[in-house]
This record gives sequence, structure tokens and C-alpha cells, in this order.
Amino acid sequence: MVGGRRILPGCRDPRKPGATAPSCVYLQFLVADNLSLRAALRHISNSDPIMKITPSLLLTCALVAACGGPSQDDGSNGASAATAQPTVTIVSPADGSFQEEKDVEVVLRTTVPIAKAGDMTPDTGHHHLYLDADLGDMTQPIPSVPGSIVHMGDGSQSYTFENVGSGTHRIIAVVADGAHVPLQPPVVDTVEFVVE
Repeated sequence: MVGGRRILPGCRDPRKPGATAPSCVYLQFLVADNLSLRAALRHISNSDPIMKITPSLLLTCALVAACGGPSQDDGSNGASAATAQPTVTIVSPADGSFQEEKDVEVVLRTTVPIAKAGDMTPDTGHHHLYLDADLGDMTQPIPSVPGSIVHMGDGSQSYTFENVGSGTHRIIAVVADGAHVPLQPPVVDTVEFVVE
């Protein structure tokens, strides 16, 4: 404690072991008195020679003082971290890859729990693949189009398109609910690849 205030982390005065750099204590008072941080930094850098040598010390003190110091939160305040957005990833084929095989195996990974078609358990879904087809209305059930739009309603995580022609192709993976309606927000991934 200095003058009734705790010593800010990173504000030790390297010229005097165990002492606090005067500019850190001053900065804490300036910020507490609602003066602008810019004015405080300008005053400190002009008045304390050590701060000209150690700008990282100045930045550390300014940030800690402005933010109120290190958190003493033990996690019991009831706040929880924001939940991550669900994702789907086309693991294979890799985006931009070339392959000689006409049979293209698509391997998927998702953070969404996979359920079979018809299972309407909240926050679950199953995969749908579009080969060289565009997405339709994302609020309506995904249609099934042989060779182009595939429903993976069995809960599988891979599918093989057979006899894919030579050239550049695009695959879009969409996770949809048990009634084949895309999850909202959309859980989608796209890759392009070339069959030689």
C-alpha cells in the first residue's frame, strides 16, 4: 500500500527495490479523479524520467489503473462465458486440393450433437451435403436431389460421392434439424477442390 492505495502490478520502481514508481501512484490518482488518461500519460512521460526508459511499465500501469486492477472474481458471481457458435468443418476433401479419384469421400466434423433425421431434440442436427449446388431458402427444409443434395439422416459423419467428373467442384455442408430445416444461425462450411 502507498498512501492508502494498493501498489499496482508492474509499478515497482526499479531504482528503489520495494518502492513504487511515483508515476504509477500519480496515474492512479489522476484516473481516479476522472482526468483523461491521455493527459495523465502526457504528464507522467514528461515528469518521470524512468517512464521514458520503460514504456511498457507506463502502459501496464495505465491499463491496470484504468481497468481497476486485477480481478478478484472467483467465478461465483453467476456470470458465465458466452457459448460458442456451433460449427461444422469439411475435413476432407481439403479446400483447394487436387485428387485423381472420381469417388470423393467427404468427412465432416461438427460441434453440434448429431441425431438421426426425425429426432427433434433441441440443439441437435444431422448433415446435408451440396455438390455443385447452391443453398436454397435457409428457413425451409432442405430438398433431396440425387447426386447433388444429400441428406445424411442416418447420423453419419462421412459420405462418398461416386463418379465425380473432372474439373473444379464445390461442396457445402449444412447441419439441419430433424425436419431438415437448417439450424439458425446457419451451421455451414464450404470447400472447393479439383478432380483431375
